[in-house]
Amino acid sequence: MASFGYPQYGKSQSSGKVGESFIELFVHQELKWIYRPIHQESDFGIDGYVDIIESDYVTGKTIGLQIKCGDSYYQKKTSGGIRYDGDNKHLNYYLNYPFPIILVILNTACSKAYWAEFNVDMTEPSKNGWWIEIPEYNPLDISAKEKWKSIAGSSSDYSEQITLSWETNKIIEESDSRVFI
Repeated sequence: MASFGYPQYGKSQSSGKVGESFIELFVHQELKWIYRPIHQESDFGIDGYVDIIESDYVTGKTIGLQIKCGDSYYQKKTSGGIRYDGDNKHLNYYLNYPFPIILVILNTACSKAYWAEFNVDMTEPSKNGWWIEIPEYNPLDISAKEKWKSIAGSSSDYSEQITLSWETNKIIEESDSRVFI
């Protein structure tokens, strides 16, 4: 009787899950922020989103993360860090995102991790797409918290503007006369 076999869970799938689990724990435990993973069937170049929290309040500021895990990513050294290779199809995708994208690489043991903000001006063309340097001065540790917060931009409290708008609308609605210009 012939064997039909089983679906295979490869090393790259396992490594990717380990890396993503590490990032999720890092974001929740170290940064005290929220990590929202993207399910694999909806992953087109972003593995997850990070919602930034300040003083226990979710600010509405978000960054996207592209995570690469494996020792092979560390084999491509540059003068100041590690070469991250990307596919051309991700350029427009990243550039059209309404928030910043952070590229993260981890070794297989998740004992070394570095990151860089995706910036098309920092990319170079390559044989099969593009590449960007992930600098070794950007370790994935607690120092990333303030840097990522700065990259995401400051949040605004619109309470005064909203209240003023509501008050103005109420005055207009209660007024007997209307003036149109």
